[in-house]
Parts: sequence; structure tokens; C-alpha cells
Amino acid sequence: MKVNELMFSFLTEHKEARERKNKNRCIAYVVSRMHPSSDIKIELLEDMVGEILTMDRAWRKTLEDNLNLRGTDYKEKERLEKKVQKDLGYPVN
Repeated sequence: MKVNELMFSFLTEHKEARERKNKNRCIAYVVSRMHPSSDIKIELLEDMVGEILTMDRAWRKTLEDNLNLRGTDYKEKERLEKKVQKDLGYPVN
């Protein structure tokens, strides 16, 4: 099952998971369903999810503020976005 399908299923089955305050726990449960053989306790996984999301925000903010730290693939993003927009029939500037 794909991540989007798992997330949809979990959010459908568990209304409390739809609350923002429960986001990390929800993600942890979906990850645990994707990797059922893992012995990581759900509470630890929930803490890890929070830390990972915080690190992701810090990583993106650092690269936004320090363009010289960006990798070479950042230039590719604009080109790829324009190609997809064109392929989908949107006007491209």
C-alpha cells in the first residue's frame, strides 16, 4: 500500500488523528504500519517524527537563507516545474 493510501485509511478510521496536535502520532502509526517488523515503540517513533519534521524545517530555512549552501539540483527544480506546467497545458513565463 502506498503512503497516501495508508494515510487516507488511517485518517478515515481514526478521527482523532485529524487533529494537528496528533499529527506526529498519526505519522508514527502510518510508519509503523509500513514497517511492521520494526521493534521501535510507537512513543519513541512519535518523538522521532517530531524531531525529523523540526530538522526538515531547519534544513529548508537554512538553505533558503543561505543560497550558497544549496546543491546543484536546485536549479533543476525550476526547469522541471516549467516543463511539467507546459506538459499540463499551463502558461509558462
